Amino acid sequence: MYTDATSQPLKGNGIWNYSVATDYYYGTMNPPQSPSLAVDLPANPDANIEYVFATFISLSVGYKSNGSTPALISDQCPSDSSVPKIAYYALPQINPTMYTGALGPCVTGESATAYYAGINKNAPLKVVPVAEYADDSFPAFMSTATSAEITTIATALAQTILKDPSVYGLAIDNEKSINGSNQTPAAPNTTVGQQKEEFFFGELARILAGGKKYLFLFDAPTSAKALYSTYTNIVFMQPLYDLDNSDPAVHTSTAYNPDQLASPYTKSVNNVAAGTLTNIQAPGQSVMFVVPASATSTIWDFEMSYNYPPPNNYVNPILNVPGITANSQGLCSGIPRDNKVTNTVLTAMIDPGYSIDTFLGANNCYLFTNTTPLNDYFLTSLQAITAAKKQTSQQVNYLGAALYAWRISGINDINAAKYYPSIFTAGGGSQKSVNLTGPPDIQSSSWSIFNKWAVGDK
Repeated sequence: MYTDATSQPLKGNGIWNYSVATDYYYGTMNPPQSPSLAVDLPANPDANIEYVFATFISLSVGYKSNGSTPALISDQCPSDSSVPKIAYYALPQINPTMYTGALGPCVTGESATAYYAGINKNAPLKVVPVAEYADDSFPAFMSTATSAEITTIATALAQTILKDPSVYGLAIDNEKSINGSNQTPAAPNTTVGQQKEEFFFGELARILAGGKKYLFLFDAPTSAKALYSTYTNIVFMQPLYDLDNSDPAVHTSTAYNPDQLASPYTKSVNNVAAGTLTNIQAPGQSVMFVVPASATSTIWDFEMSYNYPPPNNYVNPILNVPGITANSQGLCSGIPRDNKVTNTVLTAMIDPGYSIDTFLGANNCYLFTNTTPLNDYFLTSLQAITAAKKQTSQQVNYLGAALYAWRISGINDINAAKYYPSIFTAGGGSQKSVNLTGPPDIQSSSWSIFNKWAVGDK
């Protein structure tokens, strides 16, 4: 992967993938079918995609139904409800026992990584599994854990990456950060959570370096920069989206609205892109930007509000934005989706007394359309990178841009149907409203924008 401590990751663009099991299911067919990267990447050679960030590793405190200690790690698909602390396998969005085909079965981690490495036989992709925190309990645990406990988890995770012959490194998605889970002050000028976070990532980087593999850190700017002087195999991933609004799960007096394009979005991405490339805290560090090719919390073409009562009872901050009103530009049922996949799953999920039509109908689902298209934000983020690269004071090693994010088109519908009268609510599960932004998948128009930009970025 690299030959000495001064080596840098190879340059190229990437793609962040949240639908790994389904991608594998269709991509390994002969010939490959959609939806899959085995179809999308050969169709877009100008995108210069070199990296696949496959999001399938789950980090948690684990679970055993009998209350006993859960396994530290498993790289095999589960046969019961047990959950290891480190899951190195890709689960489909919904348990495959509930439907036939459509989303595919669970896939072992090494099978998934081998699939991505084999998409381009002549120039194998750099496969980087992404580890996410299953819920807030994991970063909360790590923020108070002993050094021995942290080392045990870091060693098990890093050693699994080292033994997988298809991977280039490991990525950590540090949203709901370890640092943020423990703000107890610690000298000098730091917190206990930050110390624990840096120790965890430092242990991962140290072990991965022994196998000549890289550690990509997303949403961990302080740790990535602080650790680079010791661990030069750390790559900093800087998002160029959701820079201004707060977490929608946290109640604030500020409406959680789509970003306004001119300000603050354009100003923010220009400042962040320029500041990242001229950063002097970690000179020489490799950097990859992450750009919004599909919907994020604040950058979207539409929001679909599922399972709602009549509109006069509807409460959502986006109603504070002029021009965004329910169903003014179409209905939820009119949003393009891959019915081959989506309808198969929804038909199996939804209670027989209801239907897909009622689920997506105007009395249950409201469509709010943003007056600013997602592609305007997307192009602005790419232009910010181009402008930042022209600076003469560049201090870091720019690798490229990663597309966020590849998903199946029906992922929102399937998630929302869990809370509609369905097999999930029949066993006592809650029926509740769900707000989800779209499009969740990368549109052909976004691929076209990126292809054109990538040709000029080489």
